Amino acid sequence: PSEYLRHSQSQVHHSSVVVEDLIQGMNEWRNIQDIVRNTFKALHDLIKAQGDTIKSLERQMENKTSKQELTAGLLRKANASDVNRSLADFARQIDGKN
Repeated sequence: PSEYLRHSQSQVHHSSVVVEDLIQGMNEWRNIQDIVRNTFKALHDLIKAQGDTIKSLERQMENKTSKQELTAGLLRKANASDVNRSLADFARQIDGKN
């Protein structure tokens, strides 16, 4: 995990440097038209926002119940006939004590 985090942080830093060069028209972006640079910047921002959204969804998914877990839970719950049978047994036990 720490290696992944360092690699990810390095990529973010490199990406920030490239985008800053792009915005300023520096280095390899020097002779590129503004419209092309602005389009690449907009595309970069969009991809970054989508990446952040995907990370957020992944974090949310970790806390969600799977379909298999839900089905197993539903199979363990009492149905109406089980509850009625238990109530009838309980009522018979009370009547037997009186």
